[in-house]
Amino acid sequence: MNSTGRTSLTIRISQLLPVALILLLAISAIYAISFLNFFWMFIAITALVVSVIPGLKGGTMFGAWNLWVPAIISGPYVLGFVSYEFGFEPFDLKSPIFWVIGSMALFSLSIMLMGTLTLTKVRLNTSFTVIFTFVLYEALLAMQGPIDLYLNGHIGTSYFEDNMVLMGYLIVCSVIGLALTAVIRTRLGLITLFQRPEKGSWGFKHKDGFWTTVFFTLLLISLIIISQIGRNGYSLWTGVISILLMWTPQALDMGGLIRLPHFVIIIIGLSLFLNSFGVVTGLYDDTFWWDKLTHIISGFAVAAIATVALLILQNMNKISVPPYWYVFFIFIIVMFFEATWEIIEFVLDNTVGTSMQYGKMDTVNDLMSDSISGIVAGAGSAYYVKRNGSEDYIARCEAERMCQIFDSSL
Repeated sequence: MNSTGRTSLTIRISQLLPVALILLLAISAIYAISFLNFFWMFIAITALVVSVIPGLKGGTMFGAWNLWVPAIISGPYVLGFVSYEFGFEPFDLKSPIFWVIGSMALFSLSIMLMGTLTLTKVRLNTSFTVIFTFVLYEALLAMQGPIDLYLNGHIGTSYFEDNMVLMGYLIVCSVIGLALTAVIRTRLGLITLFQRPEKGSWGFKHKDGFWTTVFFTLLLISLIIISQIGRNGYSLWTGVISILLMWTPQALDMGGLIRLPHFVIIIIGLSLFLNSFGVVTGLYDDTFWWDKLTHIISGFAVAAIATVALLILQNMNKISVPPYWYVFFIFIIVMFFEATWEIIEFVLDNTVGTSMQYGKMDTVNDLMSDSISGIVAGAGSAYYVKRNGSEDYIARCEAERMCQIFDSSL
């Protein structure tokens, strides 16, 4: 075969590869459905849609992504097929090999999803894009537990054998995601560099936030006293840490770094108080819905802080996010923090000896509760931004010095 023939064959192969990968993703979705695994069906269909969208927008199939990205996404399905042929369970969530292959697939899908955002009105700078890729990846991991339990075709029967398997999967995949993110940031020459802000002064500035902080502090102190009387060290330290967290926004305000809106401080205070109250009174043990309530409220608190952060980043010209896209971003951020919190709970339970997790169902329902709060809070954030606008938000929050600290790293 002469050089012209070889070139022609290469072109034909390059043209057929995208079609072959599209078919592979379609077959992967069907394969997942055949085993009633709706999470991996969702992943395959999402990858399929994201792959086709650039072509519908007038570009090429898969857009600017190299073909290895969607090829990696098909990895868990190929592994599942091979495993099943040799008598093993497909989508075996007890297998570390599947953990690695699955995490690579989810991270690749996160990359493709972030790339698809360039076809919308959303604009993100490179550093934020890389960071949010990991946040999105972690959110996908967090969604797997609830989807796997409630939408796998056998409601109430999870592919995760127990909480140890669920948390082991989440921790190992999180470490893999962090490593991949670090490699990407290094390859792109992105560095984390915090700058010293202009000199400011400490002072008592805003009475509303201060007295709200004092009010919730007094409530938490009363719970600490009850804990001390009952010699409950766990609830006592929960109260102490809650007070420190409660005063963090006020300390930032008094230091002239940022003034959080008053409603955000109220939500933070309510979240911390309800959590401490549940620990002191035993409501976490005796009342099945208390844990769900506190997770929903804490999801609202995370969403409120995230909304402020996104608005400030928008004013810094780091990102440009239309109001309706806040539903997506806030939901993903809430799920990211919930996954992170579940890891913290698991680590503390197995090192310090706390009793923050009550098994697989508790972890999955926590993730489910935060997914609900993420959706509701995301819609609320979109409405808030649409109604109040994002102009001059740095000035409204008096966050000029805070922006100076993070300007270079974002």
